[in-house]
Parts: sequence; structure tokens; C-alpha cells
Amino acid sequence: MLISMKLSMKKCAEYKEGYKVGPHPHRKRIYFIDADGFEWEFVEYFTDDPAKRNDYSQ
Repeated sequence: MLISMKLSMKKCAEYKEGYKVGPHPHRKRIYFIDADGFEWEFVEYFTDDPAKRNDYSQ
């Protein structure tokens, strides 16, 4: 889901890719910067377990 969103937003001149994060086993995150300079984070979770969703040790 996030991959198709990423491709769509990269085609739009108003958005550019923001902060890049490494892979994580329980979520995928992408960041975009809009025309006003605001950075947006989009998160896709692969688990319902809150401890795994919020694990930042990896």
C-alpha cells in the first residue's frame, strides 16, 4: 500500500521524498515534504501488537 502511495506522490510536483528510514519487521514508514515545507509521515503496520508497532530498538 505505501509503495503505491510513494510512487503516486513522487509523480506529483508538489511533493518530494523526505526522511528515509531503514527496514523494520513490523512497520513501514515513508515521509514526504509538501509545497509548504511540512513533512508528512505515513505508517503501515504489519502487526496489531502495540509493543511491536512501537519498537524503536531496530
